Amino acid sequence: MPKHLRIAMFFASDPATAGGVQEHVYFLSRELRKLGHQVDIFGPGKTLLPFRNYQSIGNSITIPLLSGNQGNITLIDEKKQSILEELSTKKYDLIHIHEPYIPFINWEVMKIVDAPKVTTYHATWDRVSGINILNSFIPLLKDESIKEVKGSIFVSSRTRECWQEGFAIKGTKKVIANGIDLKKFRYRVKSGNGQVNLLFLARIVPKKGLRFLIKAVEKLVNKHKNISLSVVGEGWEKKKWMSYVRRHRLGKYIKFYGYVDDSVKPDFFQKADIFCAPYINEGFGITLLEAMACGVPIVGFKNDAFDEVLKNYPYRKLIVEEKNSHSLYRALDEIIISKTMRQEIRQWELEEVKKYGWEKIAKKITQFYFKILG
Repeated sequence: MPKHLRIAMFFASDPATAGGVQEHVYFLSRELRKLGHQVDIFGPGKTLLPFRNYQSIGNSITIPLLSGNQGNITLIDEKKQSILEELSTKKYDLIHIHEPYIPFINWEVMKIVDAPKVTTYHATWDRVSGINILNSFIPLLKDESIKEVKGSIFVSSRTRECWQEGFAIKGTKKVIANGIDLKKFRYRVKSGNGQVNLLFLARIVPKKGLRFLIKAVEKLVNKHKNISLSVVGEGWEKKKWMSYVRRHRLGKYIKFYGYVDDSVKPDFFQKADIFCAPYINEGFGITLLEAMACGVPIVGFKNDAFDEVLKNYPYRKLIVEEKNSHSLYRALDEIIISKTMRQEIRQWELEEVKKYGWEKIAKKITQFYFKILG
């Protein structure tokens, strides 16, 4: 078996937008190249991130989901069908498919390309809505090509639990967390001007829970006049909540910054005193690692994925009941008041986050590759 592998990597999330899957593929491929592997990347459309060796083979189309969120499917561009067909003639040691459950390009890759296949599962959902998700993917269950997969990676134990509950996933399975660029996201001492800066950084869609945070901040400003909330991100709910902030005269305390380039993100974390993560049903939560790497204490909602990353968090009471604005308000109130609490959390974060450096994660995934290749 060669020491250095030739890998074809596929993903289905829209590369023209920001998202955890796109960042995962970008940083993983970068680190794999540093280890000497050749990585060719294929996805649906033009990319926002500076991928190397990237080819577009289709288009991403947004569709509404029963939960009120949005999903996507990927369609093969007929003009680029030949690229997909040529893959079967190239000698790749391994095909790595992210989000194999998203139709339709990934399904075609499973059928056409004759090479050992590894999949990574990124998505998760709550137990109530799970049946709706499964119904959406019944065609995949009937597809014999899924049986060809030799190994599957899950970004969290909860992600593995979700997919194993309803899918007959074959082959070797392993949980390997997302990673973070520790050279880029790092702690910077803040100026002590008495202002307490809160940060929300995510897509502005229902599952990210901005509505609960805004309502918590609306109560906080009655008690704390020295706070501000920076809302960083885009999404179809953005106009709705910008309008809410204007109507309730919260513009002095809540600022919307829209999408920011990846190179600017660390600056927002480094200026923040508290990171707000009112997320619902996260598969992993890369922004938690980004906050930890910058030494920013986290307040957010309980979910299984957060329990993995924050299982030894010094102040577990700051991770509160889902969809509860009042509990979120109480947690934020407590940490705004306590500088000691923020300092203790920062010390824990800066040590804990070291295990998630992309160099270590890429080595774990490489070991998994060689294991399934036998």
